[in-house]
Amino acid sequence: MPAAIPLASAAVPSPPSSRRSGSRLSLRNGALAWFIAGWWFLPAGIIQEIWLWALLLPALWFCRNNAIRQLRPGGVALPTAGFLFSLLGLSAATGHLSSLDDLLRALRDIFGLLIFIISIGAAASDDQWLKTLRRVCVRMALISAVVSLVVFWGVNGAAHFGERLRNWFVHGGQHPVPTGIAWGFAAVWAGTGFTSASTPRRRLRWAVGLAILAFAMCCCQSRGAALAASGGFGILALAGRSRRSWIPLLIALAAAAAFHSVSTALAWRAEQARSNPTASLLPSQPPDPDLERLSQQGLKSWIDRGDTGRIGLYGVILRRLANNEERLFGKGWSAPDSSAAEVGWPADHPHSVWIASLYHHGQIGTAAQFLLICFLLSRAWAVYRRGRGLEPLVLLTFGIGACIFDGHSLTTFFTLPRYEPLVFWLPAALAGGRWLAPDPQSDSTAPNADTGPADESPDEP
Repeated sequence: MPAAIPLASAAVPSPPSSRRSGSRLSLRNGALAWFIAGWWFLPAGIIQEIWLWALLLPALWFCRNNAIRQLRPGGVALPTAGFLFSLLGLSAATGHLSSLDDLLRALRDIFGLLIFIISIGAAASDDQWLKTLRRVCVRMALISAVVSLVVFWGVNGAAHFGERLRNWFVHGGQHPVPTGIAWGFAAVWAGTGFTSASTPRRRLRWAVGLAILAFAMCCCQSRGAALAASGGFGILALAGRSRRSWIPLLIALAAAAAFHSVSTALAWRAEQARSNPTASLLPSQPPDPDLERLSQQGLKSWIDRGDTGRIGLYGVILRRLANNEERLFGKGWSAPDSSAAEVGWPADHPHSVWIASLYHHGQIGTAAQFLLICFLLSRAWAVYRRGRGLEPLVLLTFGIGACIFDGHSLTTFFTLPRYEPLVFWLPAALAGGRWLAPDPQSDSTAPNADTGPADESPDEP
């Protein structure tokens, strides 16, 4: 008789409060997934900012019990909050927050970032949401890549024919560097989907999506994206616990080879369009001479381009630190960091999170940033060792690589390139959320610890 009690209790419908709580979580998780997907298709950053305050903040309040768990020791939210508020206090103590506007702007930066991190961490305990998030984001990245290829490199030609590829959805043509980094991030994410897919058909679909995204990333000719993707695919290959963990890296290399072949021919046609508009087999409109061109040397041009002014830019920024006090404490949270006038090109931000940290927060802030990144990497590694997925470690490796030479700042959600929260803070928050999630019964018997358990539901790009 006692054995029948669990069966009877299981048949009792959930109370209305439980159903309401489940509906709130579903709405929050859906809003969060499409918010993240917005990095590939929302036309301007202001729309994501409105979404953050209008949807994610109320959702965080309605699911506050779930979100409060992210503030427990061992998670990511508390160390990040300590890092951000310490830098703010450092700027205030050294007299670099001289106005109320500067303080409010800094608080907006901090709370926007913390809302994002806590929301991601709270949702990351749901395995099915992680799979859905991956599918939604990779699909949106694929759509943006294919449409951009058709618009800018279409067979009939266009104003941007023969130029470095850009994301048509963002600003009608986002800069090639953040475009390439966002597509490269999605390509690495598709690689984790490939290794965790349970059937050959699903692996084929992930492989096709990965190849398209890696090819589109190369078309942007961003070496920072290529460096970050190499790190992500490398970690996936080395830490993965199956032979197919190497396949995403091989697919990416094949996509790079395909780009080398295509780009040389495309660049030749574009040059012919500039010099001989009446020649046959040319686009209907010559390329815009003010845009960055493809090279007829393909991948070899990535070496020949040199540092593209980065070293000079870094020197300009660091020379503003005029004395030992500024070198130790920095110029402050809100100090202007554009160097466009000095270097003669649109250097509206430092193009490296490390140079930005040295400039704004000095050697103390840079050391604190280094320690935080080490903690985040250790947390992602611990999640992998527990058998809860290699995904946070792979994506965080990509994010760290992407921010070496092309990032703006890690202290705000509202950066100029827009991609730092996506490629750095998203995987960091995933690592924290997976670490704090309750231990599933299957942890000790996980069949595939490289990217978590094998998919039991459709998980296709």
